[in-house]
Amino acid sequence: MNPEFLDPQLWLKYAAKYPLLALLALIWAGYILDLLTFKTLRNFLGIRPRRFLYLPTIFTAPFFHVDGAHLLSNSIPLAIMGFLSANLLPLPKYLLLLLIATAGSGFGVWLFGRNAIMLGASGLVFALFGFLLANAAFIHDQWALFSAIAAFLLYGGLLLSLFKHQPQVSWAAHIWGFASGILAAWWFAGAPLPR
Repeated sequence: MNPEFLDPQLWLKYAAKYPLLALLALIWAGYILDLLTFKTLRNFLGIRPRRFLYLPTIFTAPFFHVDGAHLLSNSIPLAIMGFLSANLLPLPKYLLLLLIATAGSGFGVWLFGRNAIMLGASGLVFALFGFLLANAAFIHDQWALFSAIAAFLLYGGLLLSLFKHQPQVSWAAHIWGFASGILAAWWFAGAPLPR
């Protein structure tokens, strides 16, 4: 085996250059690690709403999923909308967007989520969706408009899911993710506060 392949500096270099691929790789690695530990990691790293000691898990819960279908249903739109968002922002702002999305949706789940262990990256998906739609409205750029239209044509149904209650789906992750994406777009555009 090539020793360069095991070099952590090389991996960090690629992660810095391709943060979306690194994020997706970490999400899949989290799923595989959870399976290898007989689904015990999720008990410690999933969000447990309103339990103070679990507040840091707002940053770990997106890396764990209930099953393969859950993982795929988040990975594909995350890849597509993550790519569209990455093309609109310089790398530091894109990383900040991912941080805002994770913190915003995770904190919303921690505050308002149902009493269960909450897992998954759907809050990130909704945050990127909210960002793409709001960004086009705030900056009036052709590429932003194209990205918003593409996201809406592919995933416009996400808007309906904000108003449809499903017992096994985290409504809090979706609504707070969507809101944090809009907030990030507003902040990055320097838009004035609505009156």
